[in-house]
Parts: sequence; C-alpha cells; structure tokens
Amino acid sequence: MELSVRAVEVLTPRVRAFDLVPSGNEELPAAVPGAYLRVRVRDRMGMPTERAYALCNRPNEGVWRIVVQFEPDGGGGSRFLHESVRVGDRLVCTGPYVSFGLVAEAEEHLLIAHGIGIAPIFAMACALATKRRQFVVHFGGEDRDDMPLVEALLAVAKERTHLHIGGEMPLAAIMGKPGAGRHAYVCAPDPIIATLREAAAGTGWTASHLHIERLVTPEPRHDDRPVEVVLARSGSTLTVPADRSILAALVDAGLNPPYDCRRGACGTCALTVLEAEGGIDHRDRYLTAQERDAGNRLCVCVSRPKGGRLVLDL
Repeated sequence: MELSVRAVEVLTPRVRAFDLVPSGNEELPAAVPGAYLRVRVRDRMGMPTERAYALCNRPNEGVWRIVVQFEPDGGGGSRFLHESVRVGDRLVCTGPYVSFGLVAEAEEHLLIAHGIGIAPIFAMACALATKRRQFVVHFGGEDRDDMPLVEALLAVAKERTHLHIGGEMPLAAIMGKPGAGRHAYVCAPDPIIATLREAAAGTGWTASHLHIERLVTPEPRHDDRPVEVVLARSGSTLTVPADRSILAALVDAGLNPPYDCRRGACGTCALTVLEAEGGIDHRDRYLTAQERDAGNRLCVCVSRPKGGRLVLDL
C-alpha cells in the first residue's frame, strides 16, 4: 500500500516521528498496540530495501505513526527517512504485523523500554490507560533530552511511569517475582534484553510470560558463508547464499515454514536441527541458554550453522 506522509515531527536531536495516512480517501484501521509496519526505504547504496518500524499510536488517532532514530552507521534506512522524506511524500508500506502484542487475559502488564524501544511500549501504555488496565512502565535512557516520547508517556501513564536516566536499569528489581497473571513486555537493545532474560530466569519467569521485541533485524555479517541446507523429510537440498537468511531461502523454494517477526524475537520460526556442522551460531533473542546449549533448535530467520552444512527436520 502507499501511505502519504501527513506530518514530520522532531522528537529529539536523533529521532523523528512520521504520521502516515492513506493516499486516497479510505480510513486506516486502528493499530494494534505493539504492531509494526515494513516500510520501503533506500539503503546506503541507494538501492530499495525494507525496514520494520513499530507503530506508536494512541487509540483511534486516524494515522499510523512511526518513530525513526537516525543511525549514521546503519544500513541507510534511517538516513533516507530523515534526510529525504518530506510532508506529502508517499511511502510504500506493508502490514501492520503483530508479533509483540498485549496478552488479553493478563491481569498486570509490566512494560520495559530503553531508548527508541519506547515506540511500541508507548502504544501499549496508551491502550492500557484507555482501558483502565493495571500496568507500570519503566523507561531507560542515557539522557532525558534524548528519550523520545518521554513527556507524552508521562502524560498518559502519569505516576505509573518510572524513568531510569543514565547508568544501568535495575532489571532484577524491575522484574520482581512472576505471577500467574503478570506479563512483561520488553523493547530494548540486545545487551539489555540479554541481561533481562538472565534476571527473569533467576526469579522464575517463564517464556510464556516474557514478551520481547528487538530494535533491529540482524544484518548479514562479513564472514558469513553459503550454507547447504538438507531437508531431512523430503531429502531435498537448498543452497543459501551468504547474504540471505535460511528462512528467506525456504520461502523462496516454495515451502511454508512458520514465521512472524523475522527478527529473532518471537521464536515462531524455530526449527528442529538434526545436524549443524561446527555447531549453531545463535543470533536470536528467544531461545534460552539451555536450549542453545542443547543445539537442536535454530531460529531460521537470523541464525546459521557455524559450518557450511545444516540438516533440518523439515
């Protein structure tokens, strides 16, 4: 679909918000809290590509709003949006997609964000406040002036907002003890996610009550190599180029593997591994340390074998 840019707002020196509306007269459906759009942008070489951006809408606003942090050393998508896109321009988008949504039956919602990770968390806080549900928000950042949406969050969540400015977030204390109706939602950089997982595991949180969204999709590494993927059930073999994910190769081959977020956060695409030459290079943020050590599951959207051959139970 094509969406028009109705407004561009500078939220911080590094972050801009883009309000998107239909290019025709149709109305946008309400955005589900935690949903994201895939937006057609241009990379550092000027080539078309896609990037995923979380929606940070209040309920029933009539626009889809994304917030984009400028990454000078990134793949080029944020530079394109910050430097080339103006009000009235049109962007090709797909979605919204939901891999990071609120659990309807939860009795208490613990929302945790750091930096630009506030985007989907803000939408969740708005929805929960409107419905008068029980929730609390912990928002971390290095400098208050560089924390997007902080004033808007305080206006929505009020005393339920806890800011952690500078230093490390006290994740173990924030997580506390799990409860049957208590669910946590986290959007933050990978190191914070890793620390939080350890804190949650130490206090008995289960994976079903911990919902995680990564800020970025891991890009191919310079030392990645092609992989020969053997599908044990059919006996067929695929060659996955170094710059393609195993998931993309499976889809290209006409197969129908389960997947959702494509960022290694939801675990939907985790497949059973029968053999992985050299072991598995786990790049997801879903599998536990014990599951990684077992070496028999792999999130095919981001992870790869360390060697050149992989046998999947598929």
